Amino acid sequence: MGDRVAVGAVVPDLAFDGVGESGAPATIHLRDYARTGTLVVRVQGGEWCGTCNWHAAHTSELVAKGERVLDLVLGDRDNAPASARDAASWRRTLDVQQGVAVGVDPSFAFRPLLEGALPLVVVIDTATMTIVRAESNPAPDGPLVDGLFDRQEWDMIRAIRPPAPLEARDAKAALGEALFEDVELSPAHVGCVTCHDPTRAFADDRPVAIGAARGDRHTPRIALAAGARSQFWDGRAATLEEQARGPIENAAEMHSSPAFVAARVASAHREAFQQIFPGALGDDDAVMADVMKAIASYERSLSVAPNALDRYAAGDFGALDFQQKQGLVAFTRQGCMQCHWGPRLTDDAFHVTRTPTGRADGTPDVGRAGHLGAFKTPSLRGVGHAKFFAHGGAIDSLDAMVASYGDGANGDARSVGDREPWIRRFGETTRWAIVKLLETLD
Repeated sequence: MGDRVAVGAVVPDLAFDGVGESGAPATIHLRDYARTGTLVVRVQGGEWCGTCNWHAAHTSELVAKGERVLDLVLGDRDNAPASARDAASWRRTLDVQQGVAVGVDPSFAFRPLLEGALPLVVVIDTATMTIVRAESNPAPDGPLVDGLFDRQEWDMIRAIRPPAPLEARDAKAALGEALFEDVELSPAHVGCVTCHDPTRAFADDRPVAIGAARGDRHTPRIALAAGARSQFWDGRAATLEEQARGPIENAAEMHSSPAFVAARVASAHREAFQQIFPGALGDDDAVMADVMKAIASYERSLSVAPNALDRYAAGDFGALDFQQKQGLVAFTRQGCMQCHWGPRLTDDAFHVTRTPTGRADGTPDVGRAGHLGAFKTPSLRGVGHAKFFAHGGAIDSLDAMVASYGDGANGDARSVGDREPWIRRFGETTRWAIVKLLETLD
């Protein structure tokens, strides 16, 4: 009885590194909670998880009932396996810390109890150390907004709003736009705009990028890249400036160099460049660095227009029709908002969904270093008009993209990694409804 995790069974004597109820580093043993009343164990994905963050922000409601709370964190904010320092970081997200311990559980000891989205809430009777019940992402009590959404769902919907530009449109941003659109920065006559077309949500209509040569990955939409914690599908660039340099020097993309870029700047952008960056011309590396700064400034000045979902989230209940509202219901209840949440509808973390590679030879793309098969969650803004999807661009319709989540398949020989257990299966009716919602994200 004590060696398995199941409702009605005695919970195993598990131990977790983390921080105790006092906030000090500790190893937390479940046996230490024996005969202390009801223990609520919340298994949280981590700071990447939108639904988990909502529950963290309402921890005081459990504490007010006199229940002891133990949070177990599976991953860090990027969804890599959690370490002890992530326990302290997670504890700071709680709206109350008194009486709450946090441990890390990268092996997901309570996984057999998960039947839906995170967080997984496990209630233990400490008189017998028996698991009384388990529920995935439990709904809070209270009236439904628009007759459809509980308090958690509506709070998360209201948080969807068009993000404001991070920088004002100024002379540096204007220079950055000119550089962004200049295909002569490359001997291959390829510019940033070649793949990131402003008329196509700063992407293109191809399965994979084509610059100086064919690429291996689908061009991501970058209209909101300025708000991301990292850049590229695998997050290998920490800043916009670092990202901008990568394609310029990549042989398959712009196939250029600092010397070539500096010569083009001197011949075509001299006056505007010297006004912003006086004294840089003549030093190829300095010019290259300043070009990156200008392009990044342009990207930080970009904004997006509100769509129908934004209007609905702002309280206009007529902004979505019946079908689209059913899609939003499905979106909230099937776990989509674990990863697609906030103004940009992304967690900026990395997940294994086992979508096919974009490589011409069909070999799998391993994704993020140290996290086999994991790729960044893309923003859903602009997805309504997209033609190809996921990091490989091998999925050619919204319906097929949503189906790849709902059918529970573990991919094919063109994908790698273990599909994450909190990705829920769902059927054709749910898939159809979610597609109707996503079509509004134009």
